[in-house]
Amino acid sequence: MRTAGGPFCAWCYASIGADDPAIGVFAILSGSGPRVPGMITIQIDGRFVPGRIREPGSAAAMEGTDIGFKLCGRPCADDLTAAIGRDRALRIVH
Repeated sequence: MRTAGGPFCAWCYASIGADDPAIGVFAILSGSGPRVPGMITIQIDGRFVPGRIREPGSAAAMEGTDIGFKLCGRPCADDLTAAIGRDRALRIVH
């Protein structure tokens, strides 16, 4: 797993260069209480997935999402979205 250096895909951990296209997936976290902006890692469908808690007032936060994931392409975005759906079906999304 890559944890340092430049941006990387939250699902497959491939490097994402400055000029590479990227896809964002946004989600609402379960539970209550304040969300501290910044990077966190949560478990989704048995995998540890890094994401960023949005700043209050950001476009994503104003749309009602709590966390964003940066992904290298559509296959990883689809896989992450499916994994979130499986966890939601089991009611264990963090």
